[in-house]
Amino acid sequence: MRATTKRAGAATAVTVTALTAFATPATGAAGEPEPRPAWVTVGTAPPGSTLETVQGTKGRDGSCAFAFALSLAPGEKAVRGDQVRVDPARCVTEVAVTRDAAAPDGTPAAPESSVETKRARPTLQGTTARDSRGDSRAGARAYTRSRGHLKTSWRDASGREAHAVRNDVDWNWNAQNCVAPNWGAYGYNWSTADGWQLRKDDWRNVYDCSRQTSSSAVHYGNDGVFCPGQATDAHYDRSTVHGTWDGRLEGEWKSWIAGGCADRLAFHHELRRSL
Repeated sequence: MRATTKRAGAATAVTVTALTAFATPATGAAGEPEPRPAWVTVGTAPPGSTLETVQGTKGRDGSCAFAFALSLAPGEKAVRGDQVRVDPARCVTEVAVTRDAAAPDGTPAAPESSVETKRARPTLQGTTARDSRGDSRAGARAYTRSRGHLKTSWRDASGREAHAVRNDVDWNWNAQNCVAPNWGAYGYNWSTADGWQLRKDDWRNVYDCSRQTSSSAVHYGNDGVFCPGQATDAHYDRSTVHGTWDGRLEGEWKSWIAGGCADRLAFHHELRRSL
């Protein structure tokens, strides 16, 4: 059952340890000269962070999509990345990565926002969850319960969230046998005060022997309130978190903004273990 409620946004504290980025090179006509760098500053690097340069992919509409993969080993708590500047012509961005220290998130609360959430047991993906690593009945280790989430968002110049997507997993693992699933969840948040609307979403809540997965594809739209006279669209396709058989928390994310005033928003992401 899906529930939609109204609430004001809230600040969150984040602790960060590690981040790995990946992306596909930008497309372009063969033989085209490389554009001169034209950086646009969209955010501020938190104290203690390091900068990573990430190449994105340019769509036919001129938007740039950036993709990342994040992973936390058992015992690691969280990782956070904040977009600092972007070169739209080259489809390149710089991300401030905060590691090994608390990274406070001073996001101002939105005047009015909508939230949609759901939590449910995952369904089996495929025909069997048989343990491919050995006989789960013989000498099985004790299971450990873990929980964590991947949250991705786009924020305006003040740091306030325009919209966000969060995916959660809660699972049991012993680094020997198949995962034992508990529940998966999603949470979508969008600023109605700034005219954002939830257009479409697709949630997948599944598991197999190797991992439990919560994954969302979400489209938020704005008909001209955020960017007067111009429509703006935000695509999260997809935002995915896995809890694995050996206790790792893994996240994958790809997102882009298309339409008017796209350069007024910057992306932020965090992978966080809560148990």
